[in-house]
Amino acid sequence: MGIGCKRREDPFVIALPGVPMEMQTMLQETVIPYLKSQFILPAIYHKTICTTGIGEEKLAAILSDWEKQLPSYILLAYLSDIGTVKIRLITVLDAIEESKSAIEEEIEKMLPLI
Repeated sequence: MGIGCKRREDPFVIALPGVPMEMQTMLQETVIPYLKSQFILPAIYHKTICTTGIGEEKLAAILSDWEKQLPSYILLAYLSDIGTVKIRLITVLDAIEESKSAIEEEIEKMLPLI
């Protein structure tokens, strides 16, 4: 099970037909609503900021103090590629509005630094 998932009952198996159109309809109309009723799922929200013209090491040094003050429920990742470094913030909270607000608040603090 994923992060923070809580199962309400014993394990179960779901079998679906192999015909894609039938399977997709059953999945959307029956299986997904059933799974949502059986699990308590957290709200996961992430946002990625793409930077150019600065290396990962220098960017991490610039953001070091900001990174240290991040709440424990916000995960940070530096994703390097040729010519860019992406900064990804991820949070897992009870409500999507709460998750989104937490990430947006931290981005507002970070952007002036870079």
